Amino acid sequence: MMADQILLSLVWVASQAFALTNGLHDAGAVVSTVVASRAASPRMAVGLSAVASLAGAILGGQAVSLTFSSLIRVPPADRQLLPILFAAVLGAVIWNFLTWRLGLPSSSTHALVGGCVGSGLVWAGRDSIQWQSGAANGNHLQTLGIMGIFIALLISPLIGFLAAFILEKSSKYVLAGARYSLNRWLNRAQLPLMLLLSFSHGSNDAQKIAGILVLAGLASGHSGQVSVGWYLSWAGIAIFFGTLFGSWPIIRTLSRGIFQVRPINGFNAQLAAAAALLAATSLGAPVSTSHIVVGSVMGTGAAVRYKAVNWQVAKGILAAWVITFPASALISAFIAGLLRFVLEMSGRSG
Repeated sequence: MMADQILLSLVWVASQAFALTNGLHDAGAVVSTVVASRAASPRMAVGLSAVASLAGAILGGQAVSLTFSSLIRVPPADRQLLPILFAAVLGAVIWNFLTWRLGLPSSSTHALVGGCVGSGLVWAGRDSIQWQSGAANGNHLQTLGIMGIFIALLISPLIGFLAAFILEKSSKYVLAGARYSLNRWLNRAQLPLMLLLSFSHGSNDAQKIAGILVLAGLASGHSGQVSVGWYLSWAGIAIFFGTLFGSWPIIRTLSRGIFQVRPINGFNAQLAAAAALLAATSLGAPVSTSHIVVGSVMGTGAAVRYKAVNWQVAKGILAAWVITFPASALISAFIAGLLRFVLEMSGRSG
């Protein structure tokens, strides 16, 4: 039907817009410590991060996309999936853009999960959401469910914080008495870590978008025409351009607002964040790159000195995290309700 084709096109456009805003957000977090410690110029860091993110999207696997595509329990062949997905993604895009303009490193994953919940509840009711872990959509695919993803989103920045804290404390003793020239080598070591973190970011976040596009293809009857690899590539390209052109507000917040990062701090934060994000991606857990990086930066700062961290800025970031899910859910619920009203009215008039 023509309406399904239009909705499928809208889901594609909204998904690419979401990938773009994801790049606007998370790339700033990825390069922030490198820029703050002057390991690379902002333009160089962002350019390298964009390329590594694109590589991660294309080469980083599909475990996260399988997890994310199972959040909505509406059967894949059901046409009502299309408006649910469109409202979910558009609500997440709106929230991502607002927080990016404010320079707040909010979670794109939180926003997209909230969007799925809000639109699903309005369009198909409570049973349309996979709340807990288990088999999804009647097949053998195991899903974390909404609660499992929230646990992953909560634990991952704590892991980043603790890992960075331990690394910072350990390096204080291991490198005691080291020469100042060591900073040059620490800055050089940050670059491959940043590339690894960017690769993991592209892999984890492109797979979320691919999961949405897989569901949209199934609902429209076009599932066999496009491979998951193409979905990942398109998402990676959008993340690439978002990374290139929109990271600056987030970079300013993370590189200057939370903690004055020096080479050793940047190295420890990058190492902790890259390890946490790689582990989550390999396990198929959709997590927030921004959450993990902010947790790692806070961990290094707290290890240096508790008062070295600007906890007021940190509280503002935490507040944005807390309200992201309900805010994006409400926006998507409103869009879903409005879309349902428009479709019902057009059906009556037709």
